[in-house]
Amino acid sequence: MTENPGPIPAQRASVILPEVRRVRFWEKSPSRIVIDAVAAFNKQQNKPPRLLGLKTNPESEGIYMVDKWGSRYTLSHIGQPRGIKDLTPRGGSAHQVTFCTATFRDSITESLITTNIALKPFNNRHNAIREAKSTIEVLGRGIKTVDPICVIADGARSFLISSVRRDVISIDQDRWDQFNSGIPGVKEHLLSVLEGVGLTLADLHIRGINHSDAQLKNFWQKPDGTVEPFDWEAAKFVTNPPTLDEFSRIALDDLRNIFNSVTGQYEDFGFVIFSGPPSYRWNRFNDHIFTPYSNRLLVNLGESYLEAIIEIESKLRESLNIT
Repeated sequence: MTENPGPIPAQRASVILPEVRRVRFWEKSPSRIVIDAVAAFNKQQNKPPRLLGLKTNPESEGIYMVDKWGSRYTLSHIGQPRGIKDLTPRGGSAHQVTFCTATFRDSITESLITTNIALKPFNNRHNAIREAKSTIEVLGRGIKTVDPICVIADGARSFLISSVRRDVISIDQDRWDQFNSGIPGVKEHLLSVLEGVGLTLADLHIRGINHSDAQLKNFWQKPDGTVEPFDWEAAKFVTNPPTLDEFSRIALDDLRNIFNSVTGQYEDFGFVIFSGPPSYRWNRFNDHIFTPYSNRLLVNLGESYLEAIIEIESKLRESLNIT
């Protein structure tokens, strides 16, 4: 069990971009998303540099560097190395994320640094900025997730650029098709992943973070089994830690979404993990997600939240028509 998360930590004073081997040849026919991102960058690159922080409310197009990166780096190039369409082992993306490289100029050393990036497209700059700012808030509250670098705000087609996490694999890429196969160790592993999702949801709610789209596709896992969340486009924030009323509101929202995800209500996941009669599905959900979630909350927030947790269970069952 984790200790109480405590106050929001300060942002790092300086950061260093991870450098990759210099690109010798660029792909002549990169993905459509990369082509669109390059066009947006070319359109916006000559505008004055801008910084993006929690209190920034951009009213115009341009390239907005997240504060901790913008004090040192400027974006110089985006592209895909020849023959490489995906630089990470995560498999396909449910979010149209494309993996490529970007080159940044280091204002301290005056050198050019090429690094792997995740490029996420948006239909407007407001949603791209919102996800970047929400991710900054999540990181500031002590949750490890993606690390945003900048936003290319270009009218109806904008892009969020983040550092690539090579140490993770999206949960929806795991062996869910073998959940009931009888292969030794597979089901135990997958159940431990679900427990990790429950613990991670508790960590979010302890800090007053409402993911608002808590589906399995929005969590990934590290080799040691640690589960982490991502995709903060719909996130909402309350007091850290939350009041009892705030907790009840955000917990009901996220727990309903994760229950629907593991019982096959979302087509983009593709697997029904807990099937059968409603009471059976609830019992499996309770054993492997809700109980670890509740225990984590009580350890961190204390017994004063016990009544709220019991009430959440009752409201959740009622909203899901489980008697």
